[in-house]
Amino acid sequence: MRLARGTVEQLPQLLPTVTSVSFDSDLDIEEASDAVFLINSEGRITSVNVLAEELLGESRDDLVGEMFDDWIHCESDPRSRLAIPPRGLRFVSARRGVFMYQRNGERLGLDLTVCSDEQGNGIILARPSAARHRDSLREEEVAEIVHDLKSPLATIALDAQLLSQRRSDEDMHASQCARIERNIVYMDRLVQELLDLCAIDAGKLQLDRKPAELGDVLQHVLARVPSGERSRIRVEVQGPVVVACDEPRIERVLANFVENALKYGHRGSDVIVRLTIAASCARVSVIDDGPGLTAQEAAGVFDKFKRASSSIGQPGSGLGLFVCRKIIEAHGGRIGVESMKGAGSRFYFELPVSARAGAKVEVARRVARVRRYILIVDDERDQAEGLAELLHDEGYETAVALTAGQGIQLARTRRPDVVVADARLRGTSGVDMLFRLEQELGTFSSIVLTGLPPEDPNVASAVRRLGSVYVPKPVDIDRLVSVLQWT
Repeated sequence: MRLARGTVEQLPQLLPTVTSVSFDSDLDIEEASDAVFLINSEGRITSVNVLAEELLGESRDDLVGEMFDDWIHCESDPRSRLAIPPRGLRFVSARRGVFMYQRNGERLGLDLTVCSDEQGNGIILARPSAARHRDSLREEEVAEIVHDLKSPLATIALDAQLLSQRRSDEDMHASQCARIERNIVYMDRLVQELLDLCAIDAGKLQLDRKPAELGDVLQHVLARVPSGERSRIRVEVQGPVVVACDEPRIERVLANFVENALKYGHRGSDVIVRLTIAASCARVSVIDDGPGLTAQEAAGVFDKFKRASSSIGQPGSGLGLFVCRKIIEAHGGRIGVESMKGAGSRFYFELPVSARAGAKVEVARRVARVRRYILIVDDERDQAEGLAELLHDEGYETAVALTAGQGIQLARTRRPDVVVADARLRGTSGVDMLFRLEQELGTFSSIVLTGLPPEDPNVASAVRRLGSVYVPKPVDIDRLVSVLQWT
């Protein structure tokens, strides 16, 4: 392989992957995810992309025409042992990639791939080893959550089989249905956690903040605690307080705290959920009498994959508290733990109090008493009719449409106060239907139901253009009713 003179000729012996490719001088290298150096047969740099400029800390104009081995030197070359070139870097061979020593003396690990054509023109791709490490971590994250999903899936499959074969009496049926519902809620939380992890890794965690009474949020979470464990929970609320928050995500944070407290607390002991209010923030604390944490464990408990030694044998990926921290920090809040080994733990989070949000909630509650007619548009008949029944039980008048066309006809016949529509109807989508209704009826309130995350560009764009509200599927009826109170 003829890449260059001197030390560059030694690169193939140091690299795990050397591939011959057809070299195109017009190759667009800016789309590459790695730093890219184009080298001619003399070993001179003919072009670089932006990532290569950032890697070396030099501009393209300064690099083009330079000898590649003026910038990177092989450790096995005696010349490089004399001194680090004043404006360059050097690398040493390693079993997994190479190491580059920067001018400040810090060592940067690299994975390099070298390709060339028959004329000796070459492409060198450089990626910091940290990027490979991040890819490995991401794979590990997915593997952990997939593993966590297997247990509830197995439970649901077994209970469904028992129900279908009618091997149990009525009391057992109720118990099995409750177990299925509990595991579905748990699985949904894991899926949402995975979506949040992807958004966090991409730096795209977006919040859908709305005014919420924090005491109501607590009650929504505690209502989903299994009845056998609910009696262990003691709730202490100082008073009503309103925060501007992404309610589903705050509920997941609290649910994580409560689940851990019930899991690690002594069997039969109380778990305290406490809401206290200060001048500028509200604090939610969850207190248990479990084994507690050492100072070292407490310091890292909100880091990725960190689980206390006392959790050995307990299920969990060690990702939940990391996601909790990111969610609270995105709200401008604070999260923490106070614990001593053998003396239990107090996990808490704080959120800024919003006076304006409180006023909006009160107005919305008054409006909700008048706003009664809800049009539900969903092509899944069971889901649409089930949702209508649940909302009817909450005091709302409802109508159901299974297609966008039916929804438009019903809306023309009687103007709904709120349209609740699945975003992905067959044929005309729910979003397109809402835009059409807006043209015909003018401004009206709408709620978009979808299994896609709020960060999805199509969902975010539609919700923003419609002035609508996003509610995730599967629908939590308490959450939907809470949204209807102020929509």
